[in-house]
Amino acid sequence: MNARPRQRGAAMVLVLIIMAAGTTIALAYLSSAAMGTAITQGHEDVTRARYVAESGMDHAICLLRETPDAAESLVGRTLGPFTLGDGADAYTLSVTATGIEDEYDIVAQGVSGRSTTSVGARVVLHRTVDEDAPATVLPHGTLFSGWTTLIPGCVRVRGPAHANGNLTVLGRVDQDASATGQVTVFGQVDGTPRSGAAEYPWPSLNPADYENYILDGAEGQAQTVYQSFISRDSDLNGRAHITEANPAGVVIAIPPSGMLEIDEDVSFHGTLIVHGHLVLNGKDERFKAEAQFPALMVTGRIWVTGNTEATIEGVVYAAGGVEGILSDSSSELTIKGALVAGGLGFGLFFDGEHTVRYDAALATLVSPEGGQEGRPTVEVRSWYE
Repeated sequence: MNARPRQRGAAMVLVLIIMAAGTTIALAYLSSAAMGTAITQGHEDVTRARYVAESGMDHAICLLRETPDAAESLVGRTLGPFTLGDGADAYTLSVTATGIEDEYDIVAQGVSGRSTTSVGARVVLHRTVDEDAPATVLPHGTLFSGWTTLIPGCVRVRGPAHANGNLTVLGRVDQDASATGQVTVFGQVDGTPRSGAAEYPWPSLNPADYENYILDGAEGQAQTVYQSFISRDSDLNGRAHITEANPAGVVIAIPPSGMLEIDEDVSFHGTLIVHGHLVLNGKDERFKAEAQFPALMVTGRIWVTGNTEATIEGVVYAAGGVEGILSDSSSELTIKGALVAGGLGFGLFFDGEHTVRYDAALATLVSPEGGQEGRPTVEVRSWYE
């Protein structure tokens, strides 16, 4: 009779033990699950915080690149916080100068949940640089454009000659003589006469482009004069017209008579643009271009008198060509660079002794519109945490 109660008591104890064990296991499972969730959330916060910090670094680099002139104002300051998304994530930025010009240490600190992560970088700011103005090197000593063009017997071209049209050579060409039409040689061509050559693009030589120009990133404005005569006593004799406001020394002459005459002993530095005809009438006349701009630009003809001894360094543009006037048999014209001319090129009855000495450096033209402004860049030298 005592055995049955003892059996029921043992069974009850066993049930209680099993229930306690189950409860313990359940609690352990729930605790483990909660801990796993917390660990996962913490890992996500750390990963997210780093992403936020890297976003901040991108922001700082963008600030330096887009506003380089404000770089120094960022030094020593803490910028932010800047929020992302719904505002739960944020970052701050700090910039420190290293002591080397345009070199900075950037630290971006990102916060997500309970996690904070920082990333750092040492960067160098490369500020805006003006790209060089596009340059054109004229490949010919003489470049003519017209149905019929001429190199007369009194002219020697020490370099190649080309015509967009027909070319007749009565004088001498030291190198090739080419034309899109026919090359006819009665004089001497030391190179190869080439008929049917490709057309050479006419250079952009528009006087209006030089009224206001850009040279080495600085704006310049031409000087305009209304006169028909330049003598040795003129303000234009020399370099006085080359100023801070007109660094290339561009002078636009609008002669009331339609013709500008240059007397003897005149030395002009810069670019002389003549709206009309130009008369070279004197000994010891010198013209020298500045800054790879043309030396002379004449919308009409260049007339050379018998009293002329002139030397021009740079590109000469004569829309109506170059001709002789007033017993030009003793005249002497030397162009060092290149001659670009319309009309006949040289006049049929041109006389004297004249030379076009091709020089690639002096035959180089830069655009008066200047170069393009370069974009600032930021170079990352190293990363750290």
